Amino acid sequence: MKTPSLKNGCLAAVVVAILSGCGGGGGGTSVGVASNNGGGSSTPSQYTVSGSITGLGAGASVTLQLNGANSTILSSNGSFSFNGQLAAGTSYAVTVSKQPNGATCTVTGGAAGVASATLSPVLVACVSGGQHLFVTNFGTGTVSVFALDASNGNLTEVSGSPFAAGTSPIASAVDPSGQFLYVANLLSNNISAYAIGATSGILTPVPGSPFATGTKPVSLTIHPTGHFLYTANQGSNSVSAYLINTSTGVLEPMVASPVAAGSAPAQVVIDPAGAYLFAVNANSDSVSVYSVNATTGALTIDSASQFSGSSAFSGVGEIAFTPSGTFAYLGSPGLNAVAAFTENPVSGALTEVVSSQSATGPAPVSVAVDPTGKFVYTTNLSNNSVSGYALNPSTGTLTSIPGSGFATGQGPIAIAFEQSGQYAYVANTNDNTLTKFGIDPGTGALVLRSGSPYTTLSGPRGLVIR
Repeated sequence: MKTPSLKNGCLAAVVVAILSGCGGGGGGTSVGVASNNGGGSSTPSQYTVSGSITGLGAGASVTLQLNGANSTILSSNGSFSFNGQLAAGTSYAVTVSKQPNGATCTVTGGAAGVASATLSPVLVACVSGGQHLFVTNFGTGTVSVFALDASNGNLTEVSGSPFAAGTSPIASAVDPSGQFLYVANLLSNNISAYAIGATSGILTPVPGSPFATGTKPVSLTIHPTGHFLYTANQGSNSVSAYLINTSTGVLEPMVASPVAAGSAPAQVVIDPAGAYLFAVNANSDSVSVYSVNATTGALTIDSASQFSGSSAFSGVGEIAFTPSGTFAYLGSPGLNAVAAFTENPVSGALTEVVSSQSATGPAPVSVAVDPTGKFVYTTNLSNNSVSGYALNPSTGTLTSIPGSGFATGQGPIAIAFEQSGQYAYVANTNDNTLTKFGIDPGTGALVLRSGSPYTTLSGPRGLVIR
């Protein structure tokens, strides 16, 4: 029901990752393309992840990680490379593990993929002024905006907040550049679009907002390139697709939009590579799989790749991918369980990992993977808790975190993370609060932090931090 996204300002840093084939000859490597410098071999077996960064302030530093472990600290603009190489076919993800003081860097675009001779560029947007948290208030038709202090996790509501939205705003997303926020309004059947103040977080409606959707839009997702936006329309059993004007934030419906989904689609998610879109259909207990045209954003459904619930795993809920795209985790409010899946890179088909089901609390309505890709969490609506799991990076199986069943407010319905993974925030829709947790970087355990809970308006639902 929500899609994490990002905040941005006028100062943007662009990091383009290059996978360079490790061979014996010389020669240069084009940005965003893995080249073979080995002389005779047509396909190198090892690749180095490298890139360049601009916009990093004087005296500042940012720490990037490759696959959650291989770290490189950047303290100046220019080129960089991670140590070591990746074998061809290895999944990879570049993430920010430590932000610069007074700024926020976010990895987008081709931040995740598979080491090969072709890949999408990795983009990192660095913004002065820190992070912001956006909350959709279902009962009041508004969006609350909080400045987030990454040093302690504290939230401070920004000037002018809350901002008017449509009727019953339920989900939100921010484009990868961090310039625009989009909010799905369930009962007015439209999307409110806003320009985000670069450092203030103040929201200003974009020209033409709101934009019409199908009936009862409940979820939003934005393509990693930032060029396309999609909604799940629960009332009309469809997915709407839009082009994003990257200069103005204006949405333009695609020619072939909407496309059919299953019964009551409740969530749409795009895999980290941007190749496939998944629509989770609540009433038909299925996941529709669509290929995404990289140039036009058009969706093509692949009926053969559709996942249908079975006696082994039924009552599908939300789905969340690891940053590398190696695994996806699908919750089941019907079984009170979460399970790991792999995605076929050719067809997008989901296959459950054997013996990967783990028990959750009752009614796990939200599933999320932390920014480091090490931990999985579910919010359990019926017993006011969060279940947490350590993720095995090789098998995808989950191990319950000690102390799991972390207490929240009443009706936990969404969870979002501070960008480096230090803090987690839970929206409690029944008592109109936000719970703030610190995340133990070693175990993933959630610890209540001072200042929690924070008061929201009526019915907080979607959370976005960028």
